[in-house]
Amino acid sequence: MLIHQLPLDAALASLRSSQAGLSSADVANRRLEFGPNRIERLPQRPLVLRFLGQFTHFFAVLLWVAALLALIADTRMPGQGMATLAVAIVVVVAVNGGFSFWQQYRAEETMAALQRLLPDQVRVQRDGAVVVVPSHELVPGDVIFLTAGDHVPADCRLMEAFGVRVNIASVTGEARPVFRDAHSDPHEDPLRSRNVLLAGTSLTAGEATALVFATGIGHARDGHGRSSHGTAAHADAPSSERRNAWVSHGDLYRQDRHADAGPHGGAVDPRARP
Repeated sequence: MLIHQLPLDAALASLRSSQAGLSSADVANRRLEFGPNRIERLPQRPLVLRFLGQFTHFFAVLLWVAALLALIADTRMPGQGMATLAVAIVVVVAVNGGFSFWQQYRAEETMAALQRLLPDQVRVQRDGAVVVVPSHELVPGDVIFLTAGDHVPADCRLMEAFGVRVNIASVTGEARPVFRDAHSDPHEDPLRSRNVLLAGTSLTAGEATALVFATGIGHARDGHGRSSHGTAAHADAPSSERRNAWVSHGDLYRQDRHADAGPHGGAVDPRARP
């Protein structure tokens, strides 16, 4: 079962957390394991080089060669339509390259916009007390507090909700705020789940207490099938796999082996893969 489908006690146990939040030692260990709660951007090549790269990859080169051969054939056998074929191939390469570059550029801008939507600070319960910490210090298992006007700093499962309505336009484009509550939800798709708050969305009304289950590059978009990669936001594979373990691969997100963990939710290695 997915975390939004579990009862609250089981959801807390699956993340080795509690109503009182995490201890400082737990936070330190998880920060080492999962890294900061931010979207890492790799160093990028200049825009011109990225644009030219769309016309010099393997398949583009094959098409350039085909266009050249068509031109050579036209010089030796005029009137056979080889010149027209060459022009058509060049147009295909140009259109495909331009469209691919535009898609990549838009994806990068979208990820940058999402990063700007994440709040700078958040109220979180640690060691049984409420403290204010930078949002990039959040880890899976943290218990956070949100009120109307707050941006959601990480993907969360609601623990308590009082009149909560959320603006999810940054995720779905839906203009109207949607209602959210803390009850477990049977839907497979977290986008339709009433107890999930996604990073980058914002509360337009109400107050909430929520359990963080995915941070940084491991935001639930990866596990939910909504593409947030193929852009400058992706990190190296090992780091990505570690963080995604909480939401798509690991037994801490699923309850497949929870029965074997014991009543206190003693979790297995989050890097384990099914």
